[in-house]
Amino acid sequence: MNKPWAKALGPENNYSVVTILALLFTLPFVLAFDVRDFASVYDLVVKAGKLKEVIQYSVLSGLTFYIYNEASFAALEKLSPVTHSVANTLKRVVIIVVSCIVFKTEMTLLGGIGSGIAVLGTLLYSLAKKQFKKGGGSGH
Repeated sequence: MNKPWAKALGPENNYSVVTILALLFTLPFVLAFDVRDFASVYDLVVKAGKLKEVIQYSVLSGLTFYIYNEASFAALEKLSPVTHSVANTLKRVVIIVVSCIVFKTEMTLLGGIGSGIAVLGTLLYSLAKKQFKKGGGSGH
């Protein structure tokens, strides 16, 4: 990301290039491990009458995930790494709370403690990673 050609691309195009490269690198693994199951899964989907829904939700899922990451790359360019880490952690809290409301899942004390530990751990890890990266990461 610090190379002149990467900076010239900008965050949006940079993310696009990374996504395309990820596709190219993972495609051989998909072909090696998953292509043999395609026909049977396709037949099951067609027999269930869900082909249109599977295609629709797959496309929507891919687009929304891409847009989410595109926005994250753009935000990372505008925010400090610490602010981005805090915002990312806050996003996790919002997702947990909204999921509990939408899916009507009761948050037990143990679940709340576990979620709190997970969110706090993520925040502390992100902040520590940024701190050690600034200092060279060697601790010396």
